[in-house]
Amino acid sequence: MHLRLGGATARLRLRLALGPPRAERPPRSRPAPAAMSSSSSRPADPAGVGVPEGHQLVTEGQVTMVYPRDENSVFYNPVQVQNRDLSVLMIGVHARMRAERRWSRAKRKELRRAMLQAQRDEVGEDELKNEGKEQRKARAARFERDLTDAVNEAREGVDFDGMTAESAGTDDGMTIFEALAASGLRSLRYWKEVPGVRAIVVNDLDPVAVEMCRENVVRNGLEGALAGQQRQDGGPPVPEAEDNDASDVMKRRNPKQRPPGLHLQVGDATHEMYVSRLPPNVPLDQMNATQRDHQRPQFDVVDIDPYGSAAPFMDAAVQSVASG
Repeated sequence: MHLRLGGATARLRLRLALGPPRAERPPRSRPAPAAMSSSSSRPADPAGVGVPEGHQLVTEGQVTMVYPRDENSVFYNPVQVQNRDLSVLMIGVHARMRAERRWSRAKRKELRRAMLQAQRDEVGEDELKNEGKEQRKARAARFERDLTDAVNEAREGVDFDGMTAESAGTDDGMTIFEALAASGLRSLRYWKEVPGVRAIVVNDLDPVAVEMCRENVVRNGLEGALAGQQRQDGGPPVPEAEDNDASDVMKRRNPKQRPPGLHLQVGDATHEMYVSRLPPNVPLDQMNATQRDHQRPQFDVVDIDPYGSAAPFMDAAVQSVASG
């Protein structure tokens, strides 16, 4: 699981990135260092849409964004360029490690099954049952060592980079939640630059910011990646279950996957994360109808970049991040 909190990422079981809040806005006279930045001072307009009066184009990484020159509106923060570069890098590393862990678990399960059957065929069921405690422990230890060696041998030659990239088109792809998206710059960079991303929920409380994000999606030629309709606060949630088999309560009431693509929405970040948590010790068949109807799948990556402290979002964020 991966939780990004507006800054450089520190690796733990849960990676937390703590950095300066966006509220600490730099003075206009302090540009980002060009030598270490992925932004461009002379951006091109890739879609040829044109730049509205009072706006400017900014190219960062593989995306080009339009921003109003008035910093009292949705603004571009050049000081955080390296922060965003690092976020792209670390989520990419996480995506590869995630794909490798999934492959290892599946391969270990497959080999364990085959090796146990081979052991039963070689030794015999009766002899295995009659083994003493110490013999059983020694055999189990040897088996685990042999299993680990077999997995490591199978790992050689596996193209995990290619596997990660291909997972974007499968159910194994990652889902990212950008809780406070503003212009959507981070989300668009993640979509274009991070391998293995299946879906991104681009969320902001300000409808103006979400509309600007939509315009930037079009500007970068990504309108084909938009998934479903945008949801407004107060309205019913957009259905997010794939393969909604009405006879299957698990699929109908607790979808495991959001549809692929970019999900732009106006919404409260904390609420969205809380409805994406897994209620502890509450089986689906014991939930009431309201709980089941609002249960949404967890995220693989949660990105929080608030004005000020991230503390109000921490509890919801940690609970909405999927294990592994």
